[in-house]
Amino acid sequence: MGNRLAWITHEFAIEDVRLCHRFHLHTERPEQKKVKINDIVRTVYRVGTAYPSHGPMWLDIDKSLFESKLPKGKKMLPVYVQSHALHRIEERLDALGKGLGQTYLYYSLEKPVIVKNCEGRKLIEYRYNGFKLGYLVADIIGEILVIRTFLFVTMDSTPEGKILQEALGLEAVDKQYLAIDRLSTFLNSDIADHPDVKAHFVNAGCEDLFNITFDTMEAKEQIETGQFIRAYLEKNRSIAMPIPETMEEAQLQHAFA
Repeated sequence: MGNRLAWITHEFAIEDVRLCHRFHLHTERPEQKKVKINDIVRTVYRVGTAYPSHGPMWLDIDKSLFESKLPKGKKMLPVYVQSHALHRIEERLDALGKGLGQTYLYYSLEKPVIVKNCEGRKLIEYRYNGFKLGYLVADIIGEILVIRTFLFVTMDSTPEGKILQEALGLEAVDKQYLAIDRLSTFLNSDIADHPDVKAHFVNAGCEDLFNITFDTMEAKEQIETGQFIRAYLEKNRSIAMPIPETMEEAQLQHAFA
């Protein structure tokens, strides 16, 4: 989205009594704006996608999703994204690739699902084919909505990441060290083959990381990560409360922590 959207149109043409197919490639650069975020001027790009034979579809979102006192449908906000968010999607959803990552950014915003984290901040769920992979952090700036960044589902500022942090003592630096802050780790490792390790993530609400599938993804040799995570937890953490056996227990512990 920081470059151009592209789409193709098709038409029939008669040339020398022959019926021909003619395809046209079109591109359009998304609208750019300069906005001030934390006293720094940044460039943001209009969020949209392009459909064959139709062209660009630019996204607006209902302001009442973020301001509950506002009547539904009263005010629509054009949606823009910061390049920082695009980079974080590419980095943390590394198994998707840039194109799919940005496509499902659009789809996630087209029918937004809003949740609150423990600080009371509203986040927008990021989903790939119905699987929740993380959250979009957004702010209303003037008369537009700006997507500031992307959080992988296990990260500290998400509801699931907070449960992992409190139950296992995992801080952001631990998650980076274990590489559990990116999608490829769950797709290419043997975590699912270690039920006790997998249970920590499932109980925190991250079960979609083990259910997601890609029809076109090449099979890769699994990285032996499950035992490494188990050993790291046993060596480095001290548990202040019992490990929850279900998602409901984990949420209950989180509520009274």
